[in-house]
Amino acid sequence: MLPMNDQSTKKPTTVSLADEEGVKQILTDTPLVFTGHMWQGLVDWAAEWMLRPGFELANAADMQIPQCVENVDQAIAIIQAAHARWEADGQLTPESTR
Repeated sequence: MLPMNDQSTKKPTTVSLADEEGVKQILTDTPLVFTGHMWQGLVDWAAEWMLRPGFELANAADMQIPQCVENVDQAIAIIQAAHARWEADGQLTPESTR
C-alpha cells in the first residue's frame, strides 16, 4: 500500500490556469487529492498494474502523486497548504485568481 500524505516522495505536478484568452498562470506542486476510504484501493491497484516489470505504463514517482485522505477536512488542509506555498513562492498573482 502506498503511504497516505507522504510529502517527502511527491513528484512535482503542474496545473495551468487558463481562460478564453489563454494560459494565465502555471502552478507547480499541485495536489491530487482523493477523499474517501474507497480511493486508496484504486491507487494501490493502479500502482500494481501500471508498474509491472516489462509493462511499465507510469513512473514509480507518478504513483506517489495521489494523496488519499479519509475526510474533507484533510483534503481542505492539503489544498490550503498548497495555496499557501503558491502564495509564498509568488506563483499566485491578482490576475491569476480572478
